[in-house]
This record gives sequence, C-alpha cells and structure tokens, in this order.
Amino acid sequence: MADEKPEDKEEGLEAKVDEGIKEQKEKGFFRKAVDLAYISTLGAATTALALATAGGSLGPWIGGALGAGGFIGKTFRGKESLYERVYESIKTYSIINAIISPMVLLADYTLPTLGAIGEKIAGPVGSFLTKSLYSVGPYLGVFHGLFKGTDHLIENYGNPTGIQEHVSNNFVPEYKRLLFFTPALVAFANGIPTINMAVGNYSLGVPGFAANAFPYSIGNHASPLEDKKTLEPKPSEAKQPVQKMPAARPAQAPA
Repeated sequence: MADEKPEDKEEGLEAKVDEGIKEQKEKGFFRKAVDLAYISTLGAATTALALATAGGSLGPWIGGALGAGGFIGKTFRGKESLYERVYESIKTYSIINAIISPMVLLADYTLPTLGAIGEKIAGPVGSFLTKSLYSVGPYLGVFHGLFKGTDHLIENYGNPTGIQEHVSNNFVPEYKRLLFFTPALVAFANGIPTINMAVGNYSLGVPGFAANAFPYSIGNHASPLEDKKTLEPKPSEAKQPVQKMPAARPAQAPA
C-alpha cells in the first residue's frame, strides 16, 4: 500500500476542521432558534397574564419601554450580537409582565394603610411622605428582588437552584441605579400613575413608570455595572501557597 502524500494528509485535516466548524455553526444556529422561540412564547404568555390580571396594560407599557431601551443601550455599547440584544429585550419584557400583577396588588394593599398612618401623624404631608418613602424603599426593593428572581427562573427553565445567590449578586448597586425611578414611584404612590401626552389632537396617557423606564434602560445597558461574579477568582485560580524550590548548586569551574 502506497504511503499517503503529505499534501493529501493536509487536505484531509482541513476538510475535517471545516466540517467541525460547520457542525458547530449549525448547532449554534439551532440553539439560538430554540432560545428565541422559548423566550417569545414566554413573552406572549406573560402578556396575556398581565392583561388578564391586576397588571392590565401597565405590564406591556413598562416592559416594552425597558426592552426597547435596553436594545438601544446595548446597540450603543456595541458588544452584543443582534441575537443577544433581541433575546434580552424580550426577556426583560416578559419579566415585567410576569411580576406586574403582584406589584400592583402589593401597592393596593399597602399604600392606603401607610397613607392613613402618615395622615394621623402629620396630616396630608405625613401621608405623602410615608407613601413616598415606602415606594422608593421597601416597595422598590421587593420589585428588584422579584425581577432578579424571575430572571433566574427564566434562564434556568424554572429551576430555583442558586436563585438566592443570583438575587443577592450586585443587589445594592443595581438598587441604587433603580432610584432613577423615584419620580414615577412617588407619583404612583400618591395617585398619579400616568402622564398625559398630547399626540396630535389626542391625549395619550403614558404610565409614569414607562416614561422613566425608557431612558433608564438605555443608560443602564449602554454602561452596565460590572458583575461581581466575574470579578471573583475561580477556585482553580485562587492564590496557592508558593513552594520554595531548593537553591541551585553553584556551578563548578571546568576542570
């Protein structure tokens, strides 16, 4: 049997490499298609959920503003692919629609009670201050925790393992950024949920949260916070004790 020529070996190797690259691309494309189908289905389902429950149209308004703003912010940043931008935008939209009803119900049950307590202490001013401080404090904290928890469940197909770590990661720095929503939170807490905007001859009531959400999301994604998880060294990269090597013997002069 004749020996195989080096040229033939190289051609065979190149063909195998090309075939492997093509296979990986096909797998990557299939995975992306599955992921987009999954997140789009969630988007449709959570929209129906929000519209059918206490959230109403508030979920699509806020989710749409956050998703669109995030897409634009990531585009400005220029580090994510089109697939990543679309996926993250739909996911953000889905999360808001999933949690909007519990947040509305929480406000309905807590704000009147807190307002009444504040009014007993200091009249209308006390009511305003009590509801306003609650909205930018505990209420915003609950929203942030629900958002991050739902994000974890979506990314892990409903598996809650590791959800506590995910929610706590960067919680305070992200919460500080969310204080950008203070105007909308204070207005909502004190009975002003929408902003009337003139569109031609019509007046359009836009939720205050949506008006805050769009510019917030652009800025937040154009200049994102560093993820603490990515800054922590892996166990394999942790500093290991340095072992002292025995000193080399002095070189001997040639005989």
